[in-house]
Amino acid sequence: MKMIKLDRRHHLYHKGYHYAFLFTEYGTHVPMSSKVERYVCKAEGLKWYDNTFYGKRPKHQTRTPFYVGFRNETTATLVKLIL
Repeated sequence: MKMIKLDRRHHLYHKGYHYAFLFTEYGTHVPMSSKVERYVCKAEGLKWYDNTFYGKRPKHQTRTPFYVGFRNETTATLVKLIL
C-alpha cells in the first residue's frame, strides 16, 4: 500500500479526490484494502464504493491495481495511525 497524489488524468480526480492509496496486488491484500476503504469512508463521510477504482492491469501481470481515493491528507495520517 502506498499513497499517491492524483492528477487530472486519473478517474478518481474527476470525482473530487486528490489523493489515493494504491494497492498493487488487490487479490492478496483484500482484508487490508477493505479495512482502509472502511476507515476512509468513516473519516470523510463518504458513500460506500464511491471512492474506489480498479486500474488498468500492467502488461504480463495477473494482478489489477486497486485505488482508494480520499480528499484530505489528514485522512491518510488518520488511517495509517489506526492500522
